[in-house]
Amino acid sequence: MLPISSDPRTTMLRDYVSLAVDKPDHVQTDFAIRNAWAVVPFDAGSLYTQQVPGQISAAAQAIGCTECCGFAVEPLLNVDSYRVAMTTADLVDFARVCGHFKYVLVPYSKDFLILCNFVADYCVMCGKRNFVEASLGRNIVEARKVFFEWAENFDSDDPLRSFLLDVSRRYDGYNGS
Repeated sequence: MLPISSDPRTTMLRDYVSLAVDKPDHVQTDFAIRNAWAVVPFDAGSLYTQQVPGQISAAAQAIGCTECCGFAVEPLLNVDSYRVAMTTADLVDFARVCGHFKYVLVPYSKDFLILCNFVADYCVMCGKRNFVEASLGRNIVEARKVFFEWAENFDSDDPLRSFLLDVSRRYDGYNGS
């Protein structure tokens, strides 16, 4: 994982991300519809393990993606953007380095997007259905169920529980093609 220096391609990706991300917390649902993308939230903590980063790495490499750019999607001072190799090690390193902020991972090909809201402990995987399922290691229905049950397990008086359940409901029906 390397910091990104000034590059015209990254400027174009930033513009693309500004169309895809609604504030720093959500993916624009109309953007997902236009791209025929599946949109599935998942537990951000899984990026600190080897399993999910390994699945994302394999799914990305299967579609020819070897690198993504990681950009902060919230206003921050002195926070770098990164070039992240689509390897298990780099994805885990990305989570470790950027794990206190809201970031997005997107390849130059724009084939998928991963919104990482580490502040609220969730991420959103977006892309073609097969890619999303391969990245999360299960079909869309099961992946949504896992996230919903995870969110439901927060204490009932924890405001994060309500927020995460709303996130879960927000992307129901975005199954992609």
